[in-house]
Amino acid sequence: MPRYPKGGVTLHSELTDVSTPHVLADLESAVCSETEALELVLATIWRATLADWELNPATGTFVTPERLNDGETGQVASAAALDDYCEVNFGKVVVISRFRHFGRGENTNTNGRFKLEYKDADGVYHDWVSGIIPVIGTSWSEFDSSGGEVACQGIKLTCTTFDAASYRFG
Repeated sequence: MPRYPKGGVTLHSELTDVSTPHVLADLESAVCSETEALELVLATIWRATLADWELNPATGTFVTPERLNDGETGQVASAAALDDYCEVNFGKVVVISRFRHFGRGENTNTNGRFKLEYKDADGVYHDWVSGIIPVIGTSWSEFDSSGGEVACQGIKLTCTTFDAASYRFG
């Protein structure tokens, strides 16, 4: 539940005396901390849905990147080398707070590593979660919420340690 600044906020349209300069005390109740501001912003942005995830096919240097978010866990998106990546554009700013991924039977060890980055509203990528290990076998990983809640317009999955037996996502 977002917390609003103490005393509430006066809307610009509600100001009646715009010709008289306001003293700092008049504005004090409209000021909030960065944490409170972030809570207010996140409260107005929609949480990401499956439809957001599947809206635009993934792109990037992965082998068949579009299979990452096509809704078919039987399809494979895989890295072929270090720094290969897959990115998904949500088409709008959404809030994400956790993720999970599907494994492949061809993954026979857990030596490969990946990271997730999120693209902010200005189009700049930031690290979100690193050290992601591909799942061995055809099953889902547990949900991971270690990166916290972020507002973003897309995400990017990048191979940070390539291993020929641990690089596939369903």
